[in-house]
Order: sequence, then structure tokens, then C-alpha cells
Amino acid sequence: MVGNFNYWPNRDAYEVLIECWLPEMRRQGWSLKVCGIGSNLLAPVSGVTLMGELPDLDEFFESIDMTVAPIRLGGGVKVKVIESLARGVPVLTSDRGLEGFSPELRGLAVAAPLTPLRLDLCEMLEAQRDLDRLPLDDFRYSTFSAKIGDLYSSIEGET
Repeated sequence: MVGNFNYWPNRDAYEVLIECWLPEMRRQGWSLKVCGIGSNLLAPVSGVTLMGELPDLDEFFESIDMTVAPIRLGGGVKVKVIESLARGVPVLTSDRGLEGFSPELRGLAVAAPLTPLRLDLCEMLEAQRDLDRLPLDDFRYSTFSAKIGDLYSSIEGET
């Protein structure tokens, strides 16, 4: 899980994670890593590593098998979900975590209710491993860089 935990909806998501999803995850032998601003100040729980703010998220995403985002509060598109998907990391989230997504992007994540986690939903994440698909292209850094390069070239061509 990644987020700015000074933002109260992210603290709430952490509490939902601990209360609803973590018990089944622990029964399956999974552990959790939580990082981001203020994460080192969250209530410590067995099976959860609170990593604090990281200077670079690349190592974090390379070290995890999936991202969880049990969101029930807040608004807008959840960048944490897009960032995970764009990096090829499967996402287990709530319906609210997918608000504002196109149907194509919604289909790239697994939505779970904010109730005790069902193991079959976690197993569905295995099918989400191949995230090198077109709907994410607009969110990739390489696409952003190419668009900025094209824009810069077009401006230079006009002068």
C-alpha cells in the first residue's frame, strides 16, 4: 500500500486494510509493506512493515507482488492505482478505488468489497500479471516523455 497518510482518506484506507483484508492475507502467509508520507506514524500491526516516505518508488514496486487500495473515502481518480497498473503491478482495490476509470482500465484491477477479504479475489490477481496492455499507454512515463518531446519539437519548428 502506498499513499500520503497525512491525507485522512488514506489513513482510513489503512484502517480498513487492517480490519477487513489483513486477517485473510496473514492466514495465507502474506506480509504487507506500507510506504508514503506519514506511513511511519501509522499504528504498527503484526505482518505489516511501515516503511515511511521513500525517495524513489521504483524499488518499492519491484519488491511487491500486488498493490492494495481499500478505499472508501475521498474523491477523484486514484493515482496510486494508475501508477501501480502502469508499472505492471496487479491491484486489489475497492469499487471506490476505480471511480473515474474507463471500463478498460477498470478491467485491469480486481475490485473487492470492504468486508473480510475472500481468497478467490486474491487468486484473480494472478490473471492480472500481464499488464502490458494498450489502456495503460497514456499513463506510462515513456508516453508522457514522447508527447513532451513532440510538443517541444513542434514549438522549435515554429521558430
